[in-house]
Amino acid sequence: MENPQVSVSLFFISGSGMLLVALAYVAAVRRMFNERWIWLPVGAGLWAAGLVFKFGVVMVFNQRMEELLAAVLPGTIRGAAIALLLGIESSLAELGVVLIAALIWRGMGHSVGRAATIGVGAGAFEALLLAGASLLAGAALALGLLDPALMSRGSAAASATRFLWLLGSVERLIAVMCHVGSRTLVIIGIVQRRMSMVAAGFMIFAGLDSVAAWLHVVGRAGSRSLWWTELGMFPWAVAAAAGLWWCVRVEAGAHCDSSRSGD
Repeated sequence: MENPQVSVSLFFISGSGMLLVALAYVAAVRRMFNERWIWLPVGAGLWAAGLVFKFGVVMVFNQRMEELLAAVLPGTIRGAAIALLLGIESSLAELGVVLIAALIWRGMGHSVGRAATIGVGAGAFEALLLAGASLLAGAALALGLLDPALMSRGSAAASATRFLWLLGSVERLIAVMCHVGSRTLVIIGIVQRRMSMVAAGFMIFAGLDSVAAWLHVVGRAGSRSLWWTELGMFPWAVAAAAGLWWCVRVEAGAHCDSSRSGD
C-alpha cells in the first residue's frame, strides 16, 4: 500500500485545486459581465433544486428503465444505453428546473451576463462542495478516521492515472463551463423564444453527464486512466463555450435591431 501521506496530499491538492477553479470562474464572470452578486446564489439554489428533483423523482423512473434495458440489451450496449439514460435524466432534471424558473422569472434572462452568472453560481457551488468533501476526506484520512479500504481503492486509481492530483481541477474546469454554457443557452433561449438554443443547452448537459456516467456504469475506474473520461467530456465544454458565444451574438443582434427600430 502507498504511503498514507501521499493519499492525504492527493486529497488536499485536489480539493484546493477545485476551490481555486470555483473562485476563478466567479472572478471571471464578474470581470466579464459585472452582474450583481445575488445571481450567484440564485444559480446555486436552482442547482440544489435540480439535484433534489433528480434524486427524488427521476431516479425512481431510472431504476425501472435500467431493469428494462438489462433485460433486452447485451452487456456493452446496455452499459452505453444506461449511461445515455442517466445523462438525459440529469439534463432534464437540472435544466428542467432552470427552464421552469426562466418561464416564471423572466428577469433571469435580462442579459447574457446575468444568465451566465446564474450558470457560474450552479457550477461553482458544486465545485465548492466537492472541494470541501475532498479536503474533509484528506483531514479524516490524516487522522485515521477513514476505512483503509477506501485508501486502497484510491491507490488503484492512482496507479492507473498519471497526475491524479490534477484530475479534479481539470474536471471542474470542464464541468463548470458546461454548467455555464448550457444554462445560459436555456435561459436566453426562453427569453428570445429560440427553441434551438434551449435544445442545444439540454443536449450539451446530457452529453457531459452521459460521458461521466459511462465510467461508473462500466466500472473501469480502477483499470484504466481517468483522463480518458476527461477527454470524452472536453468536447462538451467546447460546445458549451461556443453556445455562450452564440448567446452573446444573439443578444448583440437584438440590441442592433432595437436600435434600428428606435431610429
